[in-house]
Amino acid sequence: MFDDFREVIGPDLAGKLQDTLGGTTTRIPMTPTPHLVATLGSDAARQLCALAGGEAVTIPKGHRAALDARNEQIRSAAAAGARRNDLARSHGLTDRQIRRILQAGDG
Repeated sequence: MFDDFREVIGPDLAGKLQDTLGGTTTRIPMTPTPHLVATLGSDAARQLCALAGGEAVTIPKGHRAALDARNEQIRSAAAAGARRNDLARSHGLTDRQIRRILQAGDG
């Protein structure tokens, strides 16, 4: 169901919804609330309510997408010549984790 929202309101607004309500099951109101309008904007809030008003929807945290983006950034930096140790320090990871991320990107 959340993928349907993402298609309707777009990835940026879906990300805002995840930042605000991610990791919870939320009943979407029938009409936009002030909080929903403040989070998404009035047009997107109306679209969301029209799509799922009255339904309980589980909103994912988006953790996987954040990890994928971080890993892609690490692979790009490594391809540009960054050293594994430097990447590990700058991302708060171990050298072994960096090596695994780089190896996973080769497949």
